[in-house]
Amino acid sequence: MRDRKLGVTRLVSGSFADRAVGGDGASDLPTVSSDGAIVAFTSQATDLVTAGAATGSEIFLANANDGSIRELPVSDTLIGVSSLALSADGSRLAYAAALESSEDGGYGEDEEVVRVVNTMDGSVIYERISGEGGQVHGPVALSGDGTTVAYTEGSDYLEAYELSNPGDAI
Repeated sequence: MRDRKLGVTRLVSGSFADRAVGGDGASDLPTVSSDGAIVAFTSQATDLVTAGAATGSEIFLANANDGSIRELPVSDTLIGVSSLALSADGSRLAYAAALESSEDGGYGEDEEVVRVVNTMDGSVIYERISGEGGQVHGPVALSGDGTTVAYTEGSDYLEAYELSNPGDAI
């Protein structure tokens, strides 16, 4: 990450053992809070958080001020995050991802989800899953204040939802 004000470039996705050394897998899709303090990104690296702490969510949050990295807790297994968007203050994150299908009545094949979550605890603020009225997919956009999310639904139209009233498109 390049801090243009300070003229410094810092590695965001460093391994837990040595933050100055890149993780053991590729990292992608960075999004930054307006003050540059929080960076959300996806990664296939297994060594960004303490041993045994990774849950497989693929989404990580880095604190640019202290160099810490934590994995975003999610309630299910994501198999491919395609888009991330962070609110200006870093408190909310929108993402689009494919869901792992299961034989036990869970998600079906090729199901995707668009979610807005609280970055502190991963709690879901808004969720739209394929099959609930159409195919959803990214890229996602999140307003600076984190109150409106926009994404593509179906193959030809854009949806925007005010999170205080997610039942109605705006």
